[in-house]
Amino acid sequence: MKKFISSFISSPLEYLFFLYLYIAQFYYSYRYILRVNSTTTSPTYGHTSIFEEVMKYVITIIFFLIFIIIIFISQKYKDKYKKIFSVKSVRIIFYTIILAIFYFVFDIIIQHGISIHLIKTSVPYDYMFKFLIFIPVIFISPIIFMDNASIRYWMKFLYVSMLFQFLYTLIQLGLFMTIHRYPALGYPGGSVRFGGGWDDPNGVSLFYALFLVFLVFEDKLRASYKYIMILITIFLIYLALSFTALILIFLFCIFLLFIKKYKQSIFIIASLIAIFLISLMIPNYFKNNFLFKYRSAGVHINEIIKFSHSSSGHFTLIHKIFGGNVIVFMENFYRQLYHNFGIIGFILLAIPLCYLLYIYFRKIQLQKKTDFFSFSAFIFIIIFGIGNLGLPYFEIFPVNVFLWVVCGALISNLAIS
Repeated sequence: MKKFISSFISSPLEYLFFLYLYIAQFYYSYRYILRVNSTTTSPTYGHTSIFEEVMKYVITIIFFLIFIIIIFISQKYKDKYKKIFSVKSVRIIFYTIILAIFYFVFDIIIQHGISIHLIKTSVPYDYMFKFLIFIPVIFISPIIFMDNASIRYWMKFLYVSMLFQFLYTLIQLGLFMTIHRYPALGYPGGSVRFGGGWDDPNGVSLFYALFLVFLVFEDKLRASYKYIMILITIFLIYLALSFTALILIFLFCIFLLFIKKYKQSIFIIASLIAIFLISLMIPNYFKNNFLFKYRSAGVHINEIIKFSHSSSGHFTLIHKIFGGNVIVFMENFYRQLYHNFGIIGFILLAIPLCYLLYIYFRKIQLQKKTDFFSFSAFIFIIIFGIGNLGLPYFEIFPVNVFLWVVCGALISNLAIS
């Protein structure tokens, strides 16, 4: 048993880190089993209880506290942090992120105050928990990935996670076909979308994209295994039916063609087309799903246009700088961020992420080489950023956790070279 565990984890700190990632991956397993999600979007489900909603934040806070204690008492990890902070570009990224966190928290408090009632019901406080609370992962991830063995553990984490998502989706699909048991986004007589173990088609689709990126650039996996996994991933993305994810996969394929990875790009596109053509043989499947998604996309676009026309009077210059006095939720995360936290909030989030991408890009330009792990992280951060134009992925747990993990992984690459 110890040997099996050691094949995944090599040190107590890594054990804690990857344990947290596995908990995050499996956390939403209860949704489909208990039929709880959001009653506004899941017609056959009940509403998630406050306990189920809050526990992921409690687990995250406990994880951070234990991590801080371990680092504080270990000279080895202190030395790793010294090495990380010795890099000027990394210091700039970290200090800007810390400044951004303080700004978001104080902006929420100044605009909306603090009360138990608001914490339970207010959209700004949703920001604090759905978005801000997971950002500190970026400070932990670099010292984990300074050890090259952690790259192997990360890939094993992705393989185990995808196996979990695949098996869970097969169960959902089988129960739907046999006893008409609907997933969260399943509408009797209409669209049916499968969100795997998270029961969230939009969130899990971006995780599939994360896996696909790392899988394509993985340089030690046999080609036959790689193509089988690509096919399964495309199948899962198709069942989730996220237009945002499909667009991101299409852009990724164009990029692969640009860097001359023709086989992988053509295989991904061919797999998607083949699965699409097969689905046409299922009565009404294509019609119900795609017509529903077409109307849904139209509704979201109309809401953004309507808000843009009606809200101009609500936003004075000071609100445009520091955040509006109208609480806004939008599918486009960047518009939402701007209206709630102003130009400053938008810039404070953009600076560290864009600067991280720029520094890494300059590094691979100068060195004329890169490794599959850091390059995969680089590409996924870009994909994640583009995806937020269509969905607020920065607020969707646990895919937002994995975003900060790969950002930290990229920072570790800057620190060790």
